[in-house]
Amino acid sequence: MSIDVESNGLRGKPFAVSLIRQHADGTIQKVSCRCPCENPNPWVAENVLPYMAVPETHKTYEEMLVAVGNAFHNLKNGAVVIAHCGAPVEATLFDELYKANVMGEFDGPFPLHELATVLAVLGENPHSTDEYCKKYNIVIDGVEGSTHDPEYDAMVALKVWNHCMSRITPTE
Repeated sequence: MSIDVESNGLRGKPFAVSLIRQHADGTIQKVSCRCPCENPNPWVAENVLPYMAVPETHKTYEEMLVAVGNAFHNLKNGAVVIAHCGAPVEATLFDELYKANVMGEFDGPFPLHELATVLAVLGENPHSTDEYCKKYNIVIDGVEGSTHDPEYDAMVALKVWNHCMSRITPTE
């Protein structure tokens, strides 16, 4: 399962989350949640908000946290959970879920697998999944949006992860 979070700055409150789970049979489940981003910092206002395809689904931060916690709980069983550059943003989300009593101490991903590390081990640029997709002709379909939209970023991370895993453990 791939998770992507957009927050108001690297250590600010999360305001948009997407979870994309690919099951063994190839079926995809997607859950995206978004609440208003109050007082966005200048970088977020310029580089994130204009590119968001995920609509606001919750009126408050607290409502969004409950929805994300429930979705994660429903999707996580048996899943390998991944994020691209998951610290501090995705890690902060799980801390916020715990502090809001939405998730218990042992309910989060353990481990939260890091795609950037896999890319680095393979000799690829760990900072750019888009660059990897271009290099290997990986098509991103099934989602709207672009970089900094959580559903798009989660799908890109999932596809890049799958491609990387096929390079590490080729099937016969």
